[in-house]
Amino acid sequence: MEAKRVYIETYGCQMNEHDTERILRLLEGSHFLETKDPKAADFILINTCSVREKPEHKVYSALGRFKGLKKKERLLEWLGVLPSRRGISF
Repeated sequence: MEAKRVYIETYGCQMNEHDTERILRLLEGSHFLETKDPKAADFILINTCSVREKPEHKVYSALGRFKGLKKKERLLEWLGVLPSRRGISF
Protein backbone atom coordinates (compact mmCIF):
# COMPACT_ATOMS: atom_id res chain seq x y z
CA MET A 1 0.00 0.00 0.00
CA GLU A 2 1.41 3.38 -1.03
CA ALA A 3 1.57 5.92 1.77
CA LYS A 4 -0.59 9.01 1.53
CA ARG A 5 0.90 12.41 2.32
CA VAL A 6 -0.47 14.79 4.96
CA TYR A 7 0.30 18.47 5.41
CA ILE A 8 -0.61 20.13 8.71
CA GLU A 9 -0.50 23.84 9.43
CA THR A 10 -0.89 24.80 13.09
CA TYR A 11 -2.07 28.13 14.51
CA GLY A 12 -2.44 29.33 18.05
CA CYS A 13 -1.36 27.98 21.37
CA GLN A 14 1.29 25.46 22.44
CA MET A 15 -1.43 22.90 23.04
CA ASN A 16 -2.19 22.99 19.33
CA GLU A 17 1.47 22.18 18.57
CA HIS A 18 1.19 19.19 20.89
CA ASP A 19 -2.09 18.13 19.29
CA THR A 20 -0.52 18.35 15.83
CA GLU A 21 2.28 16.01 16.90
CA ARG A 22 -0.27 13.53 18.27
CA ILE A 23 -2.31 13.72 15.06
CA LEU A 24 0.79 13.04 12.97
CA ARG A 25 1.65 9.97 15.07
CA LEU A 26 -1.90 8.64 14.66
CA LEU A 27 -1.87 9.24 10.91
CA GLU A 28 1.52 7.56 10.53
CA GLY A 29 -0.11 4.43 11.93
CA SER A 30 -2.62 4.68 9.07
CA HIS A 31 0.08 4.91 6.37
CA PHE A 32 0.28 8.71 6.10
CA LEU A 33 3.61 10.49 5.78
CA GLU A 34 4.08 14.15 6.65
CA THR A 35 4.98 16.52 3.83
CA LYS A 36 6.04 20.16 4.12
CA ASP A 37 4.51 20.92 0.70
CA PRO A 38 0.71 21.34 0.67
CA LYS A 39 0.65 20.81 -3.11
CA ALA A 40 2.11 17.32 -2.60
CA ALA A 41 -0.41 16.42 0.11
CA ASP A 42 -3.36 14.08 -0.22
CA PHE A 43 -4.75 15.42 3.05
CA ILE A 44 -4.41 19.03 4.30
CA LEU A 45 -5.23 19.77 7.93
CA ILE A 46 -5.40 23.18 9.56
CA ASN A 47 -5.22 22.95 13.35
CA THR A 48 -6.64 26.12 14.90
CA CYS A 49 -7.00 28.13 18.05
CA SER A 50 -9.21 31.17 18.53
CA VAL A 51 -7.96 32.51 21.84
CA ARG A 52 -6.31 35.44 20.09
CA GLU A 53 -7.65 37.38 17.13
CA LYS A 54 -4.46 37.34 15.01
CA PRO A 55 -4.26 33.52 14.63
CA GLU A 56 -7.94 33.53 13.70
CA HIS A 57 -7.28 35.93 10.81
CA LYS A 58 -4.32 33.81 9.69
CA VAL A 59 -6.53 30.73 9.60
CA TYR A 60 -9.07 32.37 7.31
CA SER A 61 -6.24 33.47 5.03
CA ALA A 62 -4.87 29.91 4.95
CA LEU A 63 -8.30 28.50 4.15
CA GLY A 64 -8.46 30.81 1.15
CA ARG A 65 -5.03 29.67 -0.05
CA PHE A 66 -5.74 25.98 0.41
CA LYS A 67 -9.23 26.10 -1.06
CA GLY A 68 -7.54 26.60 -4.43
CA LEU A 69 -5.68 23.32 -3.87
CA LYS A 70 -8.85 21.39 -3.09
CA LYS A 71 -9.57 18.69 -5.63
CA LYS A 72 -11.31 15.35 -5.79
CA GLU A 73 -8.27 13.37 -4.61
CA ARG A 74 -7.21 15.84 -1.88
CA LEU A 75 -9.01 16.30 1.44
CA LEU A 76 -8.99 19.68 3.16
CA GLU A 77 -10.17 19.91 6.75
CA TRP A 78 -9.73 22.19 9.73
CA LEU A 79 -9.93 21.27 13.37
CA GLY A 80 -9.50 22.73 16.80
CA VAL A 81 -11.35 25.41 18.71
CA LEU A 82 -12.16 27.78 15.84
CA PRO A 83 -14.32 25.54 13.63
CA SER A 84 -16.12 24.05 16.63
CA ARG A 85 -16.81 27.50 18.01
CA ARG A 86 -18.00 28.84 14.64
CA GLY A 87 -19.89 25.68 13.66
CA ILE A 88 -18.29 25.70 10.21
CA SER A 89 -16.98 22.79 8.14
CA PHE A 90 -16.20 22.11 4.50
